[in-house]
Amino acid sequence: MNHQEGRHHEGRHQKGQHQEGKPLGKTTPKGTTPKGSPTPGRKTARKDNTKRDDLATNPLAQDKISVFKNNISEILNKGFSCVDRGEFFDANSVFMQAIAQLVNFDKNAYMTFAQEILFTVRYAQASHFLYEMQRLKNEKLYRQMALIAKYVGDLTLQPQHQLINMRIAIRINFQVGNFYTAARFINLISLPEKEQYSEILKAAEEKDYKDLCVLKDAPDYIVLCYLTMRVIHGSSYSKCSFCAATFRAQSLSNCIFCKSVLELKARNL
Repeated sequence: MNHQEGRHHEGRHQKGQHQEGKPLGKTTPKGTTPKGSPTPGRKTARKDNTKRDDLATNPLAQDKISVFKNNISEILNKGFSCVDRGEFFDANSVFMQAIAQLVNFDKNAYMTFAQEILFTVRYAQASHFLYEMQRLKNEKLYRQMALIAKYVGDLTLQPQHQLINMRIAIRINFQVGNFYTAARFINLISLPEKEQYSEILKAAEEKDYKDLCVLKDAPDYIVLCYLTMRVIHGSSYSKCSFCAATFRAQSLSNCIFCKSVLELKARNL
């Protein structure tokens, strides 16, 4: 990832069970139907909660899912290639295509492919953020860029990609004077990588680990709108019930990434 930096049959046991071939209790005259028994020739409703296409037992369903996952992997690899080239807009389009196929696989997609959807959503979000950071850099809006870099660095991706994003978050936040944020990401990095940031950690300690560069219009408890890339104002916001993306209150009914329903949340001011 070169950012230019580097988811019974519960059979009712009826009275009159057979034991050793003999009926228990009252017998039924030949040619008649016991009370409560289905009429001969009439199909009864199947009282079985187990789906016929149960993924755990149906080989055909398993094969279908296996082929589907392979197709998704091919799409994701295209997205990774775009990210490695720094083509974040194209990468985001590819990841969104993969998400659309995952969530539309069937009505149980969010259970069947929960891990795959969330994984892909994180990459869609990362590429979305990084593309916006490119624009902000061109406009020299470094404070807003540093804020978004915090979100990028906190996204759980593949280790090599997450490390690069954390490096970006460290560099940008240190440059604008956000020493606490820079130090926080450094302390999340393992040795020996962490050793190269000793000077930044020393500077952060001298500055009492404070974030000096805070957006003037940002409240103490910052919530970012994932659509506009701007700080959310007001006492409430909308949050995705699946991937936790946040948006301006009641501006949308569904998440732009995973299409899940948004829930209204109160902000701790």
